[in-house]
Amino acid sequence: MLKNRHYTIGFKKFLQFWSPGIGLALFLVSCASTPKTEIFPKSEIKGAFSLGAESLMGNSFTTQHYYKSEMEIEKKNTPKKNEVEWAEFEMHRKTVGVVDSGEIQFQKWITNKKGDAGLHEMGVPEEGETLLEVVDPTGQPLYVKSYPRESIFYLPSVSLPKTKVKPGDKWTYKGSWKGLKSGLPFNVVVRSKLKGWVDCEGQLCAHVLINGEVRLPKDFPIPAEMKGGFKGEYYFKRTNFEVLYTYVESKDSFHAPIEGLKINSKSFTCVEKKSYNFCKSVQPVK
Repeated sequence: MLKNRHYTIGFKKFLQFWSPGIGLALFLVSCASTPKTEIFPKSEIKGAFSLGAESLMGNSFTTQHYYKSEMEIEKKNTPKKNEVEWAEFEMHRKTVGVVDSGEIQFQKWITNKKGDAGLHEMGVPEEGETLLEVVDPTGQPLYVKSYPRESIFYLPSVSLPKTKVKPGDKWTYKGSWKGLKSGLPFNVVVRSKLKGWVDCEGQLCAHVLINGEVRLPKDFPIPAEMKGGFKGEYYFKRTNFEVLYTYVESKDSFHAPIEGLKINSKSFTCVEKKSYNFCKSVQPVK
């Protein structure tokens, strides 16, 4: 058991939380594999533009998600074991409210889920559940019905800058959350860079590179260390708050010496607009 005066966490429960769900998402260092050719043609535009979240009332958007995680687990006095989990599903999003201040209200739900990975620890609703979410103009969730504010559901799906940006500009997001099952605290840093503007679906889109890491806060309940990070990219459509394509790979290690526990993990997340077919050409999910 992982114990201190605040936590008593079963090993199996800890592993359920630990399994990298930052495909968040969140989702998330290894070299990220990307398509051999650019997904969208480069734009000749070099100026600065905003990347704020915008959407029209009633707008609908569907994405296809692919996720896979591999873990190597070593625990004192037990055989080393390997675990693999994966998921494929469709995410549906509908804009059900827009206010003058720029806040947007979404409904989100998934269909056609395959695989054994749990989705709540990625900040994603499970099949049969409808999520109500309100975000500000930078995409930061302000309200997510039925979920606590310290949960991963309150991390933004993409980190958008607060000012206009041009190719080469950088910005950083820092956040924290606690696991829904374990209550364990984690910190995340996401560094973004606008690689350039591209032409997508007849509009101007941003090609953004990201990298970062998840770390343990000082008040983590046991002596432990976490190393590694994530790296990837996404294409953001400036209208209707649409991320047309995302690919992120992560590689992390967790070591708790007193517990005799080591976990090495790697994962990838690929998300694309439903009508595209880039993700399966990048990496198999099984």
